[in-house]
Amino acid sequence: MEKQSEFGVGPITIIPGYLAIIFLWLFADEITILSNFALRIVISLALLIIGIAFVYFSASSLKLAQQSENLNTNGIYSISRNPMYCGHLCFIQTGLAVLSNNWYCFFSVLLSFSLFKLFIKKEEQYLNSVYAEEYVLYCKHVKQFLPLPRLRA
Repeated sequence: MEKQSEFGVGPITIIPGYLAIIFLWLFADEITILSNFALRIVISLALLIIGIAFVYFSASSLKLAQQSENLNTNGIYSISRNPMYCGHLCFIQTGLAVLSNNWYCFFSVLLSFSLFKLFIKKEEQYLNSVYAEEYVLYCKHVKQFLPLPRLRA
């Protein structure tokens, strides 16, 4: 299997979501999320800061792992197998959607998440071919996206 770029499937999954936010923010009729401007700014900034931190620490950690050619299972990668995507989708794009004050902008998050689920298989197949059993064991212990607890009935 051919080596993947350092960006993986990121551009395919993330860029359309940002473009959708811009388009919807500019052209869709507004359906208000929060009428309190200050609260909207605080929530947006909090989400954006968390998202940027996720992406920064993920990228830094991944770069070190790529240089050593080891599977990265430490730090932020011990709670999510895809923390950069998680940072973009759950925090940055969601923060921008809240900032836009338009419910339609949340469709961009759904678009990006759908693309993520569609294209991430290619990245996972590559990692499985390179790291084999180590990657399979990692997948058993670390969630693909969000480290949410499972609800049991």
